[in-house]
Amino acid sequence: MADNKNFEDEDIISFLTRDGKTLSFKLLEGFPHEGNFYYVAQPLGEIAGEDDECVVFRCDGSGDDLNYTLVTDGNIMDCVIDKYNKFVTRVYGGSEDKP
Repeated sequence: MADNKNFEDEDIISFLTRDGKTLSFKLLEGFPHEGNFYYVAQPLGEIAGEDDECVVFRCDGSGDDLNYTLVTDGNIMDCVIDKYNKFVTRVYGGSEDKP
């Protein structure tokens, strides 16, 4: 299970579900794509799986008025995650010390 104690607060986004459960995600990195801005995020807490799969959010708004929408379009997800993987390879040289 992931632990968010070591992350900066601004790197964490949380959502309240209809049943009152809080879901939190660590924003790993953001990328522009086709006129929108997207974040690759890692689930935290109870929703973090053993395989630590990432999700993609579209970010709209500015300043303190940001809205995050979970991306379900497979093509957009693939493109944004591909950009993230290239970024990680470029910055970390493909090492296991990824964020």
